Formats: sequence, structure tokens, C-alpha cells
Amino acid sequence: MRNAALLLSLTILVACASSQVRSTGLSRYQGPPITAIAIAPGSGALGEAIGVELFGFGFQIVDPTGVDRTSGQDLATASAVAATPRLGRLSEQGTTALLVVESVLAYDSTPQSASVRVTNASTGETLATLSWKNGWGGARGSPADRMMRKDLGEAAREIAIVIKQSLRR
Repeated sequence: MRNAALLLSLTILVACASSQVRSTGLSRYQGPPITAIAIAPGSGALGEAIGVELFGFGFQIVDPTGVDRTSGQDLATASAVAATPRLGRLSEQGTTALLVVESVLAYDSTPQSASVRVTNASTGETLATLSWKNGWGGARGSPADRMMRKDLGEAAREIAIVIKQSLRR
């Protein structure tokens, strides 16, 4: 009986996996301090939640949406904001980096996975990139699965910690 309980416990542990954050190999940023980060439009609820966490770490969070006053164009998309001339305008306004988040929601509306990129607003250089994947356990929707999965806030915190470490704050 004892061996059966041990085998069952081992099987449950092997069948579960916690969330994973993986930086894609860039070294720590060595340039001027990153202090003000714009969250790209379209980064969704996860992007906003990451912004809240970064704010808690002392970063200024900037909203880059609206109309570009010099060109009269709408800045409603991440690609519009990340375009080199517009990125430079963000830099002129004191923004030091742009955060772009693309995420996929799971069956239970929690984040399933995310790709994150931080770009230097003055040079266009990629400062940090990472991927995040939610945990899982047992059958979808099971108590073990619910226990292993991170909600929006927990996912944002995990991602923000890696960004903070990458930017050496």
C-alpha cells in the first residue's frame, strides 16, 4: 500500500508542470538607465498588468496611444508605435523603452502563453525578449490543473521580474 501511494504521488508530480519564463539569450542591458516604458497598444490585459508590476518596481509607465501630433496619424497599433520614426518621437518625449506583449488565452480565460519584447526607444535596439508559458497539471479543468495555472496577476509578476532583471534595475 505504501509503495502504491508513493507511485501515485510520483505520477502526479511528473504529470504537472509549473509556469515557465524563458529569456531568449540576450545579456543584461548595459546602456543608460531605462526609466520610462511605454506599453504598446494591443498588448492587452497582460501588457497592462505587466505595466502595473513594472510601475511597482519603480519604472514610469507611459501610454503611447493617441494621435501623433507631428504626422496626424493614429498610433493605435503596436507596429505603428514601434516604427522607427515614431519610436524616436517617444524617446524625444522622455520614454526610454517600448514593451510589446502578445498573449494567448487558455480555455479558462487565464493567459496560456506570451511573447514579450522590450525595445530601446532611442536606438530601436532590442533590450530583452522572453517567452512565458502557463503551468498545467492533470486533466484540463481538474483541481490539479487549476492549482498549477497562474492567473493574470501572477503571470504579469513573473514576466515583470525577468524584465527588471534584464534591464538591471
